[in-house]
Amino acid sequence: MTTLTGIKVLLVEDEPIVAMGIADQLVEAGAIIVGPFRTVRQALKAVQAIELDVAVIDFVLADGESVPVQDALDRKGVPFVILTAYPPVMVRRNQSQRILSKPVEAELLCSTVAALCNRG
Repeated sequence: MTTLTGIKVLLVEDEPIVAMGIADQLVEAGAIIVGPFRTVRQALKAVQAIELDVAVIDFVLADGESVPVQDALDRKGVPFVILTAYPPVMVRRNQSQRILSKPVEAELLCSTVAALCNRG
């Protein structure tokens, strides 16, 4: 299993059961979870206030698409992966953007997070 010891992960997911599952997968690998946040508004406040290593973001949140959160993370230089049930072609902003499909296996999620943090 990929190790994420000490990596601070912003989790942005509006479905509580899904958020718990993702958080459990990341914590089991050693990550520190910030969140989960259900809305764009909540996530933007966290991005502004907290130092983060990486983010795992659902594309559609309780109050709209997560594009403003993605933009804020880009401005701050924080890498992220989009986790979505939508086809990647519907959510991809550019070819280098990392997108994983729900449901995601723990090893794929953790190895993607590690790679974004240059640990993989």
